[in-house]
Amino acid sequence: MVYYKRNLPHYQDIGFAYFITVRLVGTIPKSIYQEINIEYQKRLDYISGATSILKREELYKELQLNRFIKYEKILDSAKHGKNWLSIDAIADKIYQHLLKYDGTRYRLIAFTIMPNHLHIILIPIDDSQLETEQSKRKIEQLKKGTQNSSDKKKSLEPSITRIMRLFKGATANSCNKILKRKGQFWQHESYDHQVRGEKELKILVEYTLENPVKAGLIDDPYEYRWNYYNPEYL
Repeated sequence: MVYYKRNLPHYQDIGFAYFITVRLVGTIPKSIYQEINIEYQKRLDYISGATSILKREELYKELQLNRFIKYEKILDSAKHGKNWLSIDAIADKIYQHLLKYDGTRYRLIAFTIMPNHLHIILIPIDDSQLETEQSKRKIEQLKKGTQNSSDKKKSLEPSITRIMRLFKGATANSCNKILKRKGQFWQHESYDHQVRGEKELKILVEYTLENPVKAGLIDDPYEYRWNYYNPEYL
């Protein structure tokens, strides 16, 4: 189990699936974002005072879900910021990038590309399972003490953090070239949730594939060009 701190303590268990939401920069206005997070923090302070650990866990999960739903409604409305992901060339670039690393960085279960955000469900592959020349070089560098501080920091990153950093960096560069622009493409913060069990996995896959329908983009999720899922994992 890997631990790291972002805004809150966060755990990553190896071998579990994760539901991840990534959005374009500026798709939730700062005032709305702050309002939601002030309310979130107040509720979090209340939860921390609960005497029962089980009760705290239950309330925290409920709080996380409620915040996610509020964000999702804003994103699905597509009223704020840019909708660059609705451009076919950009959506295709992201689609192909996600497929490219299936089986090496992660096992890809499902995803959907919406106009301003995307949902991804995947199982990270632990670096220790990969016998690559790059991994061997890093080990040798660590032994010799020749690895620089930046490389050392990256080597300690949890799988999800590393996967999303590489994904955002590569896709931002290629998508900015298509748009003939420079600057931030993705919002720095992403949402990720560890999937607990087959039942929850099926619910989240269905949610992911139905998102374009819920947002009014299409009537049949199986006809949506930017939906993907691998039935072998279900």
